[in-house]
Amino acid sequence: MTTARQWTLYDEATGVKVLVQAIETDLGLKFQIDLLEGIADLNGFFIDLAGDGGAVTTAGSGKGNNAINMNGADSNGYKIAGFDDAWAIGEAGIGKGKTDVSSATVIYAGKSMADIGAETIVGLRATSVGVYDETTGTIARNGSLKLTATTDPVNEPEIPADHFPVWQQDISHTVFYFNTTDGDRNGDGYYTVKIDSIPGSGAEGFLSNDPDDWYGDVVSWLVTNDPNVNADTELLGIAIKGGIQQTQYFALDGDPAADPLPDGLTDLVENRAIDSTYDWML
Repeated sequence: MTTARQWTLYDEATGVKVLVQAIETDLGLKFQIDLLEGIADLNGFFIDLAGDGGAVTTAGSGKGNNAINMNGADSNGYKIAGFDDAWAIGEAGIGKGKTDVSSATVIYAGKSMADIGAETIVGLRATSVGVYDETTGTIARNGSLKLTATTDPVNEPEIPADHFPVWQQDISHTVFYFNTTDGDRNGDGYYTVKIDSIPGSGAEGFLSNDPDDWYGDVVSWLVTNDPNVNADTELLGIAIKGGIQQTQYFALDGDPAADPLPDGLTDLVENRAIDSTYDWML
């Protein structure tokens, strides 16, 4: 499960940019709200968990001109459909000599990260927004903003594909099966390349007994050094030989279990039937 989410709220006209970050705590969801750019006084924070609108359009208990409201449309013209909850994080109104709020923390009790999704909308009300006055050349603090944003995309770390098992003994050699007839000397419909003399554990040049860790580097080397392999040549799978374990074929399919041989082959390609052989090169 994702352990943190964030929202970026921005108004191009005033340059106001606010970052909202959420993490899960024992008390509930903790929202950290920070004014990153521009000049503004943050008044209220709003949230619509499912992005489907809600009955809440004001934060705090202020009435009339003192109300912290988020209704109608936001400052970018998007219709506001209401929220599930809201919190006053400052005072409503422009000016009034009050101290600007540029950072705030909100706890949403009883909620967890499971309640947050890509469709979650947060809203922010800000007043005393700094707007450049071209006539006087000064910044007038007479603007106000209603900003909304959906959840920023999550950049989850990429999990490497697991095509091959960790071989339980040192690998002595592998045979790469390419889906091309270029270089196919025995007429089986595939180009096979044996990588021989793979260093074992403790030996100089040893990388690992999991081909997932190095097969891509071998393919890159072949693209550069073998005329029958180019960047578009499809690698179907690898046969692994090492120790007393049975030699097995593994397709490039994201599953480390052994697989059937490529179409048309009834036996592993071995010995003289292999099209090309190279000693370990990494």
